[in-house]
Amino acid sequence: MKGGAFDASGFGSDTKLTIKAGAGTSERTIEVNLTQNMTADQAVEAVGTAITAFNGAHPKDKSTVTVSRDSSGQLAFKGDTNGDQIRVSASGTGAAGTGFGATATASTDNVAAQTQKLTIGTREITISGCRAGDDAADVRKAVLKAINDATSAGSPPTGVSATFESDGGTGQRLVLGGKTDGTNFTVTGSPGNTHGFGATALTTANGAPAASQTLTINGTQVTIPGGGDIDAAVTAINNQKGTTGVSAAKDPADATRLLLTGKADGSAFTVASSNPVSSGFSATPTTTSLAATVSGVFTPDGTPATATASGVFQAPAGAVAGTLTAAYSAPSAGGARLTVTSGAGGTGNTFTVDLAAGDSKEAAARKFNDAFGTSGIKAEVRGSDLVFTGKADGSALSINGVAPLDGFTTAGANSTGQHATATRGTVTGGSYGTLSADTKLTITSGATSLDVTLTTGTSLGDAVDQITTSLSGTGITVSADSTGLRFTGTADGTRLSVVSDRTGAGFTTTAAASSDHQAITAGTLTGATYAAPGAGGATLTITSGSGGAGNVFTANIAAGDSISAALNKITTALGASGISVADDGTGKLRFTGKADGSILNVASTGPGGGFTATPSLSTGQKAAESQTITIRGATGGDQPITIHGGAAGDSDAKVLAGALQAINDKSGTTGVTASASANGEIVLKGAATGAGFTVTGGPNSTAGFGTSPVTADNGKASAAQTLTINGTEITIAASADQTAAIAAINRATTTTGVSAALDPDNAGKIKLTGKADGSAFTVQSSNAASSGFSGITERVNNNQGAAQSVTVNGTEIAIAASATLDEAMAAINAKSSITGVTAGRDQAGTKLTFTGGADGNSFTIKGSEHNTLGLASTEASVAGSFDPGQTSLISALGFKGGDSFSVNGQSVNLTATDTIGSLVQKVGAATNGAVTASYDAATNKFSFTAADSRTAVQLGDGSTATSKVSNLGFATTDFAAGGGQPTSQSALAGKSISVQVGSGASMNTATITFGTAPGQISTLAQLNEALAPANAQATIDSLTGKISITTANDVGAQNLSILASGTGNPFTTGSATANLGGDGLNARNNLVQSYNDLLKQMDQLASDAGFNGVNLLSGDNLTINFNEKGSSSLKVQGSATNAASLGLSAVGQTNFQESSAIKKIVDQINSASSQLQSRAAALGSNLAVVQNRQDFTKQIINVLDTGAANLTSADLNEEAANSQALSTRNSLAISALSLANQSQQGILQLLR
Repeated sequence: MKGGAFDASGFGSDTKLTIKAGAGTSERTIEVNLTQNMTADQAVEAVGTAITAFNGAHPKDKSTVTVSRDSSGQLAFKGDTNGDQIRVSASGTGAAGTGFGATATASTDNVAAQTQKLTIGTREITISGCRAGDDAADVRKAVLKAINDATSAGSPPTGVSATFESDGGTGQRLVLGGKTDGTNFTVTGSPGNTHGFGATALTTANGAPAASQTLTINGTQVTIPGGGDIDAAVTAINNQKGTTGVSAAKDPADATRLLLTGKADGSAFTVASSNPVSSGFSATPTTTSLAATVSGVFTPDGTPATATASGVFQAPAGAVAGTLTAAYSAPSAGGARLTVTSGAGGTGNTFTVDLAAGDSKEAAARKFNDAFGTSGIKAEVRGSDLVFTGKADGSALSINGVAPLDGFTTAGANSTGQHATATRGTVTGGSYGTLSADTKLTITSGATSLDVTLTTGTSLGDAVDQITTSLSGTGITVSADSTGLRFTGTADGTRLSVVSDRTGAGFTTTAAASSDHQAITAGTLTGATYAAPGAGGATLTITSGSGGAGNVFTANIAAGDSISAALNKITTALGASGISVADDGTGKLRFTGKADGSILNVASTGPGGGFTATPSLSTGQKAAESQTITIRGATGGDQPITIHGGAAGDSDAKVLAGALQAINDKSGTTGVTASASANGEIVLKGAATGAGFTVTGGPNSTAGFGTSPVTADNGKASAAQTLTINGTEITIAASADQTAAIAAINRATTTTGVSAALDPDNAGKIKLTGKADGSAFTVQSSNAASSGFSGITERVNNNQGAAQSVTVNGTEIAIAASATLDEAMAAINAKSSITGVTAGRDQAGTKLTFTGGADGNSFTIKGSEHNTLGLASTEASVAGSFDPGQTSLISALGFKGGDSFSVNGQSVNLTATDTIGSLVQKVGAATNGAVTASYDAATNKFSFTAADSRTAVQLGDGSTATSKVSNLGFATTDFAAGGGQPTSQSALAGKSISVQVGSGASMNTATITFGTAPGQISTLAQLNEALAPANAQATIDSLTGKISITTANDVGAQNLSILASGTGNPFTTGSATANLGGDGLNARNNLVQSYNDLLKQMDQLASDAGFNGVNLLSGDNLTINFNEKGSSSLKVQGSATNAASLGLSAVGQTNFQESSAIKKIVDQINSASSQLQSRAAALGSNLAVVQNRQDFTKQIINVLDTGAANLTSADLNEEAANSQALSTRNSLAISALSLANQSQQGILQLLR
């Protein structure tokens, strides 16, 4: 959407653009203030800044509106990528200069993204169309997110995930995958959707539940349930560890892999899988290896010569980047082309920048920096100047303007001769007289010529009428003036002429032609003789009429282009505009304007922006200095190495790194490598052969090496060494590396039986591997520091160890040499199924103890020579007694591990660790409870009882020699009962039910099939596990044996439905409505009222917490001033603290009926409690501040009171003393006066 021409000269302080997008509550409004005389580019920047500010304030409702300036200088807006309509209006002084009016200009080509629906099961998923500018990958990503977000979230979750795959061509198609349990699903697309799914529901049929699989370990089959994860596989394998001797765990290096560990005695084991793809183990039995291994770090011996610089490395003087400052002025109409050259120019050092007419200095700086890219040159605005900074290597910088194309100027030249409007021509005849004879008039206009014959005596008026009729459709008109005929030509300004064969009509035989006609004429503009542009080329701007879209064209003429090349480029730029260009025949470019007579202007780029054709040069630049050092290696010949100073701004550390790199780059020639010491000195190290070398610093070198040669000859040459393996000496040549050492060892493998390779688990080490039979080997090195193997003969056992053994009842059990007591016990107990003897530890926990079978049979024990188990190497016999009980092993009955027997056709499989008690349990498990066994320890007798009194019991021997029913004390194997048959089975076998809890979208369903096959239900625990997803649970009545299915407490208010299938199914199809009532419901309903009352009390308590008109719990703020001026204060922020603000609301009677609903309310209460704690902490912090200030103020008051008292209060002791002194003086004065009077009286008395 574009506006009109942009002119900011009339803008005022109130001029602004208002941009609106969207409608209703989603409407977004952005206002942009404009300033007087701003350019269109500055207006674009102002709009962009306003949009950025809006997006910062509205992160969840961002605007993607963009604005630019088109080639004619108008503002062009591009709407939101979501397709919302945009509306732009202007207001304020000079608003028309924005190109927009007070009435909003609205976009018309915006299109909102469409949405489609995809329904998976009962879940409807909305998939929105893409935003403008999104590519196909963005759309596919959004589709996958919408579908996969519903896989496990929402109500109900689909359990279906989505991916895309190739359609075999260039397209992608949507692929949906169901649950891992193989459940099929239904998918429906909305009508006309583009996702590839039809509006008719499609139900998958290729889902299948996971099947169980087996791992055969040491001949024992371990069953892993279908659908089980790796943890289930680990558990299943470890449950059979007593038989197989092999344990399982997740591989620490890869938790998706099974790690099997054999017995501690180091014996090999075999493993095979029925499903290699799932288990990761081969279907062919694989045997583990027992080869002994040892690793050592091999380092070639010999010491390289070294030389350390005598001083800390100091970098040569670094480069200084030059700067160039120019007083910028905006280019004129044709714009400006400037060339920037760094150093000697060339690729990566010469840049051409075109500045448009009127470009601001900010826009110019941006264009320069775009052109410079990562070259290291930078342009920036400083005041009214453009300041350029050269490359950090100190290269000089120059900038000059490129001269315009010869014959053209930056201001532009206008065409001449054009006429945009046509003028009709007129021909006026002489006096029209009386026609004495027929007279023929011939009227000619361009290619049109028409004869009109006037008969004798035709009057002037009749002549006008007759001629008008003849001229109809030609565009030529005729009229009568005061004396004769007046002809007016066609509107296109074609020349008009009239000739007569006689003189009476006012015309003669000499044609009278129009002189005032004017046709529309295209203008032409011819430049000077063409000359190829110099460096930087030139750009021609061709403007037709007033410019604008479709009327401004730009052609770039490259440096050195011939006139024919220039013509081709200009013609291509002009296209079908109607403007043409050609060589005028004299080597000049001649432009011809449009046929409508529009004026044509052609302008060329030239110098501008404050630059001239004379280059402006940078100042202050300085190239980095360099120094040399010379190294003469073992191969001879001096190798000079140049060390350069850094670029401008480089640190000393970076320059030092460059110096080290320069030296190391020559190490292939010198054999010398360099590194830096901790205090910044360069350390040179020679070849590993120990050969010496010489280093010399250049004049004024600051690398730490002087001009006098320094020779490093402190190296040591490598020497041959030997590695003795199984008594065979293997020579490893001097200076041999790891590869050569490994080759030498492997050449002796046929003799030693030991091979060598790089240790994959320990980088830098050589790994020695012994024979596959696990036999030990010895190794000893003559140079332990180099080989990594001990200088003392070392005996290496296989990785499990088999250095000692214990023989129990004739069975030898290998124990690793380094085995702990627990590992020895585990190895012995792993063979207990064969020996019938188990190992333990004594009370002190330091010795092995052995326990025989419950049959009381004796057993024998013997240790190998030099064993560390504390066992004698001579065989000892231990006696026992037999009284079988529930804990007695089955060997007491005559069974062995691997034996079995059958009950009503169901096999009961026994292991050597089974006891009489576990045998009894296995009978019930094997028959699914149809037959149970018991053992009377008092009489040592077994009993077998059918759950259905009508069912017979049949016992059968197993396949091995010791798998006999007689071991159980039975001679007869068939026991009849009622009318039942030995093949009777549970009435539920093979029957299915579907349990549904709830209704509508919140319904949860579980489908169950009863039986003993994989995936079927045969126990109460399995039944409850299958019912859990439907929020249901089952119980069995111990008296009647009936199964009851109820809803779980979390959904106690939901209805329950059961759909039964299968003939003779004991379950029937039906529904049960939730029974809400009784004391429990009444109690919960009372709690609802109590809960709501508490919420009201909370609200009332908060509303009554005000003081002096301020209530912090109602959201009021309290400002506390700490001084009389109010310049020191504390603002306490209140917050509404009521039930609603804490996320609590009154509940209804149904909210406390289900445990799940109560849990949600408890979560809300916990959240509210957390909020209250947070608000209390904030108020407590404010209270602490107020109390501190209160204490401080009290102390200030006390100080001021004391000071005032000191200034105004009298000292009572002092004043009392003063008063006493005054009273005494008065008394003395009175006494003195009295004495004086008495003296006078005495004298008078004497005189008498």
